[in-house]
This record gives sequence, structure tokens and C-alpha cells, in this order.
Amino acid sequence: MEFILNLTLKSIQQVLLTLQHNWPYLAASVFIAVLLKQYVNAEKVSALMKRFRRGSVFVATAAAVTTPLCSC
Repeated sequence: MEFILNLTLKSIQQVLLTLQHNWPYLAASVFIAVLLKQYVNAEKVSALMKRFRRGSVFVATAAAVTTPLCSC
């Protein structure tokens, strides 16, 4: 039983340490996502991506790889 308790405590410590290191990026991602949701017209972005299919795939992939924004 002591092993399970120690393992649980160690897991919680690791999660909190990870959150401590990553909170600025998570906060920035939430802020950027809110701005995009409020000020970017989804229909215009969709029309632009349909017009430039090959380029839009590259840009969308680059944005997904280089930023912490995701739709997990």
C-alpha cells in the first residue's frame, strides 16, 4: 500500500512541476485562442483556405507545428 501512495504522490508532484514550467505557454495559448475566436471570421478563413489549397495546407501545418495552439 505504501508503494501505491508513494507512486501517487510522485505522479502528482511531476504533474505540478510540469504545470509550473508550462503555465506561461498555456496562458498565452488561451489568450491567443480567445482573440482568434473573437476577431477572426471563420467563414473568411475557410474561403481563403479553399482558394489556396496547397498553400493553406502548408500554412496550417506550420502553424500547428510551431505554436502551442492545438485542438486536442
